[in-house]
Amino acid sequence: MTILLQKNRKYISNKKAFIIVLFIIAPMALLIRYPLNGELIVDGIDGLTNVMGRSLLIQGLVSGEFPLWNKFLANGIPAFSLNIPTFFLGWMPIQWSIFFLICLHVFFAAFFMYLYLIEIKCDSIAALAVAVMLLFSIHLGGLRKMHPGIIVASSIFPVVMYFVQRYLNTRKMKYTALAAGVLAYGFYSSNTQYVSYMATASGIYLFAVSMKNKVRIDEVIKALAVFAILCRQRGCCIHGTRGERDRRR
Repeated sequence: MTILLQKNRKYISNKKAFIIVLFIIAPMALLIRYPLNGELIVDGIDGLTNVMGRSLLIQGLVSGEFPLWNKFLANGIPAFSLNIPTFFLGWMPIQWSIFFLICLHVFFAAFFMYLYLIEIKCDSIAALAVAVMLLFSIHLGGLRKMHPGIIVASSIFPVVMYFVQRYLNTRKMKYTALAAGVLAYGFYSSNTQYVSYMATASGIYLFAVSMKNKVRIDEVIKALAVFAILCRQRGCCIHGTRGERDRRR
């Protein structure tokens, strides 16, 4: 029995390793021609916004004069917004920085979609098939490759759903906090509109499945409170700035 368990663990480990390698290599193979030819994957206003944000952050850090707040975008956002990955990728040439930004998030989308489907007891082959379809979907591997903000936003939703489902399966509050933390990252690093929809949908999902599974109401309230509090600071920033803007009129 012990030998069988060890063989089973080894099989599962090898299977996950194969899936990770597949999800890393696939988006790179799809997009590598852009940086190799010295081309940007992005273009148009969306691409320029990403490049300008990256340039602002790097120049600010070098000069020591980095603005903390941008009052001209989305009713006011932290100037740090859209630039969290730049701290890790900004030292590269811009073509490679955007290439790795997109490939990294597409990998997270596919891998965590696979993990989420496994959490809800989906067949592993079916889970893998769905994850591969997501990997090459329009929002990730297709037309939306020109919009890094939407790609990043779309990529984090499976991560959020995985952590929400892990909480529902284990009742460990840390997974709720992790889900909210991923959404907070999305608010500051991607398309705010998309992430707002995700926060609403995942919160409703958490409540509905908890009720279906007959989770104690105090546990549901506690989980939703943790989830909401850790995401709420973004909403406070937006509404607070809108109020300040209206007073100046």
